[in-house]
Amino acid sequence: MPYLTQAPASVVLAQDGKVYVESTAALKIAKELNGLWPMLYMFILVPPVLRDAVYRWVANNRYRWFGKYDSCPIPKPEWKDRFLDVS
Repeated sequence: MPYLTQAPASVVLAQDGKVYVESTAALKIAKELNGLWPMLYMFILVPPVLRDAVYRWVANNRYRWFGKYDSCPIPKPEWKDRFLDVS
């Protein structure tokens, strides 16, 4: 398994002995989610250089578009089914 030489600036997925970063990691994660998210996996056909450019553009602008919290927000009670209960 390859090792990262610096802390990742984005999402990293280790799966089946391989490490995926940026858009490839995000698309592989989306593929495993419920709902319509797996449909995003079709973008795996786009060359990684283009996908990663779009990924970095979204990553660099996400706080401007969605805001930033000083701490993690507490989930609403109606979202309980979206989280694992590890207690």
